[in-house]
Amino acid sequence: MANNFEKIIILDKYCKILYSEDMQHNQLIEDQLLIINPFKNDV
Repeated sequence: MANNFEKIIILDKYCKILYSEDMQHNQLIEDQLLIINPFKNDV
């Protein structure tokens, strides 16, 4: 699971999407970084 330090690094690199099965699916951080769980079925 990404901690706050890892989130800051990711945001600082201007990423738009982070794929993670350990974080909350469809979570939007700082109106910039979208967390996507690639194993989540959204049907």
